[in-house]
Amino acid sequence: MRNQLLFLGVVLLLVSTITSSYRVWRLAQANGHFAFCLYNKLIQWEDGHNAFFSPISVSTALAMTYAGARGQTAFEMSQVLGFSSLKFNVHPIFRATLGSLNAGSDGQYKLTLANGVFLTEGLSVRLSFKRLISKFYSAGFEELDFAGDPQGTADYINQWVEDRTNGKIKDIVSPDLIQQSVMALANAIYFKGFWKCPFNTLDTRPAPFKVSRNQEVSVNTMIQTARLRYSMNRRLCCQIVELPYEGDRLAMYILLPTETDGLAALESKLTFQSLTSALPVSRTLSSRHPSSSQMNLVSHSAVALTSAAWHKETCPYQLCSTRRSSQLMRKVPKQPPRLLY
Repeated sequence: MRNQLLFLGVVLLLVSTITSSYRVWRLAQANGHFAFCLYNKLIQWEDGHNAFFSPISVSTALAMTYAGARGQTAFEMSQVLGFSSLKFNVHPIFRATLGSLNAGSDGQYKLTLANGVFLTEGLSVRLSFKRLISKFYSAGFEELDFAGDPQGTADYINQWVEDRTNGKIKDIVSPDLIQQSVMALANAIYFKGFWKCPFNTLDTRPAPFKVSRNQEVSVNTMIQTARLRYSMNRRLCCQIVELPYEGDRLAMYILLPTETDGLAALESKLTFQSLTSALPVSRTLSSRHPSSSQMNLVSHSAVALTSAAWHKETCPYQLCSTRRSSQLMRKVPKQPPRLLY
């Protein structure tokens, strides 16, 4: 059973840090709704394990993919990602959002998001797609020998990810995956911040933590006394506390179910709207948790998309601009887009 603490950090970055632009806010809402759709899938796939992921990373990677989609694929992606309800071009708004997040790192914390596109040698993409991805997502394009040197290509992409996550994520792609691909769209996110109200390491001590109603374990627990924003939400049946980072632009929200075995009930009620309306406008205890985690979503790439969007025969990503590129695409076994994180 998963630990009975639900950490929500990056999920709410768009909500808590950028409110000046109506379009940015509308995109944040769409990303938020998608984040909870994805979260509900993850807790099914990762049953019994903790789930740690970055919704903005997944949304950005899929938005870049969406930029190259056409026909039914583009329609279904827009439905699932929430873009269909937005009456504007989402790509410039992604640029504003990502730029604002990256610009916020002023010494009080470090937050960086990076995008990259890796192509097999000889694959020429449409200039319009290349310009769009470069302009709005600041992604560079690099050609690598996918077919002739899958190990070297995998090593290069893995090093790119490792460099941009400060060594936190390693070996994200394998040579076998590279051999089945002609293009890789990558997004990497790294965050390191300092608490506005730091926990004293000397006050970290073992304390009981209930894994279930009948099982209790001892975990190292950080303890402090501070004035923090807090609320008891009866609708969600949980307590919510805000732990701000230095600078007051970012915060972590921790949701603790009222009942020992109440996590499943809490998760069933969580939506973007229910969470944002419940955020809080004492003494705090927090079990220690890892600052990084790695999750492979390769087998779950469809998320909530219908089968037509990822169908091997009908998925029309119209990116190629030359006959040779089309020939290269036909030589590679047709596979649905794969999402690695």
